[in-house]
Amino acid sequence: MKEPTPGTGCRSVRRLQRLFCRTLLFVFPLTLSASSAQTDLRSDLERVQSLEDQGNLDGAADLLAKALREHPANRATINFNLGTLALRRHDWLAAIGFLQKSGQDAPRSVKTLFYLGQAYYQNGETALAVTTLDRAVQLAPSNAAILQKRGEYICAGDAVCPKGLEDSLRARNLDPTLDQIDYDLGVAEYKNHRFDAAKLSLQTETGRNPENAAAQFYLGEICAQNNQWQEAQQHYERSIQSDATRGAYYSGLGRALMALDKPDTALPNLERALELDFSNVGAHFKLAQA
Repeated sequence: MKEPTPGTGCRSVRRLQRLFCRTLLFVFPLTLSASSAQTDLRSDLERVQSLEDQGNLDGAADLLAKALREHPANRATINFNLGTLALRRHDWLAAIGFLQKSGQDAPRSVKTLFYLGQAYYQNGETALAVTTLDRAVQLAPSNAAILQKRGEYICAGDAVCPKGLEDSLRARNLDPTLDQIDYDLGVAEYKNHRFDAAKLSLQTETGRNPENAAAQFYLGEICAQNNQWQEAQQHYERSIQSDATRGAYYSGLGRALMALDKPDTALPNLERALELDFSNVGAHFKLAQA
């Protein structure tokens, strides 16, 4: 099966923006002795937030760079904000650099480790992302959001991931209102071959968010395993309606249509699958059959 790749596609970016669409004014305890200096920095950070709300990310970055020069004693705070701003701009390397600097000055900051883990993951460094979140979990073992992220990252590959499933289950038990927690749990259950449980979790997710394309795709995969091709077709079609950029979705739809003896309809979907991802071996095979 050629699956959507977590962390590198639209779903993860949109999710990142939903969860952390603004640079948080996460201010570490200020150490400046002059109260006027503290007031100035807080004012700068509030202006940064306002600029971000207006979509002026360049202006926010310039103001943070100025604050870093003027308030070196609070570089952990400012580098943190620069790092989360870089995350929003999808500049993963810059985000890593700023958050690493912030962490050097505030090594026990759970939020810094949380965002640094995300920056590593978005940059394709999954192992570093997991080890970074390991440190965050050591500091905050009952933080549901951290457990959810670590579970997601552990299950990002194709292998069975019992530890990732354990994290996802713990996260949902701690906070069932977490964004897309039922999707992450469903994927973990799917990767661990708990298909009935995965179906229930993914149905819960699509009940809340029917436009979750990846959740619809996995439901299609589960239906396909059970030879429920009509239902699989419907789920694949819904995934494409929500996200038309994934070759795996078109490949799944083409496979379902072939099983339903509709090669003429399957053909353009399989061709589209290969246009988006020429490495999809399954799509090549089904296209030859079509």
